[in-house]
Amino acid sequence: MNIYDIESGNQWIKQQILLYAIVNMALKETPGYEWSLDEYDIHDNDEIITFIVKSLGIGVHYINKLYAKNVDLKDPLVSPLFASDKTIQQMPPTIIVTAEYDFLRIESEAYGKRLLTNGVQTSFFRYLGLDYGFAYKIGISPQSEDALNEIGIRYRETFGLGKMTESESV
Repeated sequence: MNIYDIESGNQWIKQQILLYAIVNMALKETPGYEWSLDEYDIHDNDEIITFIVKSLGIGVHYINKLYAKNVDLKDPLVSPLFASDKTIQQMPPTIIVTAEYDFLRIESEAYGKRLLTNGVQTSFFRYLGLDYGFAYKIGISPQSEDALNEIGIRYRETFGLGKMTESESV
């Protein structure tokens, strides 16, 4: 949406919040991005964690087969990681939230580094010990609550809504 907003000349979007986002539907390496299992700090339960990390990658492959037929997967409207520097420089302030064992972590963080390199205000939050979908585990994982509270804080700052009250916290 941000790229469409920029290319249409509107720039109505004032902040992007990327919660374990897919930014490379093409699953191709780019300068600054190379997916490798070695990027994951796996010590204990290595077979289980390796399965968890790789299984989402397989899922992305099937998403492409089902929903992205006859689409150029390197089109920045589909895969923002392939956007030009000129477009990236116009992106709004960005929050990138990832999980340590999420297949999408590496591409999301690579995208965030591109934003930073191009002068876009970018905040990173990587939640350790967790995998994809962790934010939905409110009441189970304290990191879920923290992630949503951090998003709320940044959102309120961007739009001048003041500090969150305790009743507004997760």
